[in-house]
Amino acid sequence: MAIWESTMKPNAQRENRDKILGRLLPKIFGIVFEKGKETHGYSGRTAQLGADVTLTGSYLGANRLMLSVYGPDKSGVGTMKVFSAHVTDLPSCGDPSFYRNCDGCCALLSWRRGPWEDAIMADAATSRPISDEAGYLSCPGCRRHRVSVS
Repeated sequence: MAIWESTMKPNAQRENRDKILGRLLPKIFGIVFEKGKETHGYSGRTAQLGADVTLTGSYLGANRLMLSVYGPDKSGVGTMKVFSAHVTDLPSCGDPSFYRNCDGCCALLSWRRGPWEDAIMADAATSRPISDEAGYLSCPGCRRHRVSVS
């Protein structure tokens, strides 16, 4: 069963949301960290997975990132935003009514479940914590955070 199909039932979705985010978010961070680059038309760093899935990570401020994922729309002709979240590695400084997921570390803005999740999980990139990403996205040109991709 695909990751996105495992929580399609209303009760299962609510119970498993944090569990899936706990696997999905570090993988998104890893992909953006390893493959991300500045791309015209997107803010922050962008990584492309095949022809259909685009991931972006943008610096919002100290300890806060914006993640977006774009995937194919239902017609298969265009793309649409399928995931959007603000993420922090310092939940004690965030608004608990906004950062409601993953123990106060994630604020979901939108999430359309679909096969794009499997494409992310199947990628070879190593999962990474947000603390790695915050520095990388805030100073994308510095040597300390630049990762060369072969």
